[in-house]
Amino acid sequence: MTGKKRLPDSELIVMLAIWKSGAEKIHTGEILELLRKSGYTAWKTQTVQNMLIRLTEKNYLICEKLGRLNFYTPLVSIREYQEMETNTLLERFYEGSAKSLFAALAEKTTLSPEEAEEIRRLLFREAGK
Repeated sequence: MTGKKRLPDSELIVMLAIWKSGAEKIHTGEILELLRKSGYTAWKTQTVQNMLIRLTEKNYLICEKLGRLNFYTPLVSIREYQEMETNTLLERFYEGSAKSLFAALAEKTTLSPEEAEEIRRLLFREAGK
């Protein structure tokens, strides 16, 4: 993800809809339907099309015209974007300290016993490397 910039919230909402769809290729109408189901009912077709154009220009999506429909394929996975955002958060707010980030999360988050155990497994697996 070198060279990729953080997405504005509106574009991120569109990307999240695409990622959550799980589709390899998705057309504009399907994206609009997913957005509307998620509560973005006021967004007009042209607005979403403009965001898709911007996401394509930023190399987050590739557009393929099949007949009269534009199909979009993500070039960046949700996992890659999450890693980039996490690294940005870590550097900007916690001076690169994972310990400080975990401490902030622990203060404000209630974990289920299962979540706590999973985090323990992840931490100890990483420490064993």
